[in-house]
Formats: sequence, C-alpha cells, structure tokens
Amino acid sequence: TVDEGIKAYENKDYKTALKIFEKLALKNDAKAQNALGITYSNKNNAVKRDPIKAKEWFEKAAAQNFAHAQHELGVMYAKGEGIKQDKKVAKEWLRKACDNKFQKSCRIYKRLNEQGY
Repeated sequence: TVDEGIKAYENKDYKTALKIFEKLALKNDAKAQNALGITYSNKNNAVKRDPIKAKEWFEKAAAQNFAHAQHELGVMYAKGEGIKQDKKVAKEWLRKACDNKFQKSCRIYKRLNEQGY
C-alpha cells in the first residue's frame, strides 16, 4: 500500500518506498502518484531531484482530482520551481485544490487573488 511506502520513506528506506510508489502509481493510484511527485520534488536520498518528473506525477494525480497534487502543482507554478512561473496557472490549480477542501491552497489562492492574478 501507499502507506507502507510512506512508512518506508520515513524510515529512510528509500529504495523500498520508491518501488512501492512506482508500482502503485503505474496502476493509476493517485496517492502513489502524488507521493512520487513529492519524492522527485524534494532533496532526498531516494532519487535525484527532478522538478519535471515531479510535475508529471502531480499532473497524473491531479487529473484524478487528488487535492494534494493539485496544491503541489499550484505551488510549483506560483514559485516557478523547476518550471516557468505562471501565477495564473498556479491560481487555477490552487482553486481546484481549495474546492477539494485543501485549506492551505485556499489561503494561497486568496493571496494570489488579492495580488490581482
């Protein structure tokens, strides 16, 4: 399960975590896809940081309406982390995450709105 992968990741057993995440992500498990996105977006010992791969995995999970992935995409676009900064696209993803009750996204969405995006 993804939770087993998360537990392995937290215990710094990155090889096992990655194996679990990849197996499930390829079966369209949105939570696993999001976990892979996080793995590729962070500096860790699991994989080389790769914002493009992170974005691809977040997009797959976000397409399944997975709020955390929608949030991560919004943040990537807002900050321009490894991709071209685009606050309008960021706002779209954050709105979707907010609509899915991801409160952190609601706050960032509101801030972007106040800034005129």
